[in-house]
Amino acid sequence: MKMKLSDLRTRYKLTQQDMAKAIGLSQPLYAMKEGGKRKFTPDEMTKIFTFFKKRNAKLNMQDIFF
Repeated sequence: MKMKLSDLRTRYKLTQQDMAKAIGLSQPLYAMKEGGKRKFTPDEMTKIFTFFKKRNAKLNMQDIFF
């Protein structure tokens, strides 16, 4: 069930600003990371996974990042 983070975000009708706020980043920095220009830290990846896991219990971290 591999899914791009941007696709997952839009599936739940979330903006980059929503995601940035949820994990404690600025929107421009989040956009760079989502776009692949910078890498998410392990802590940020965990926060994103936890955020989406609450919405989809079947989701696993590999679906988003690997």
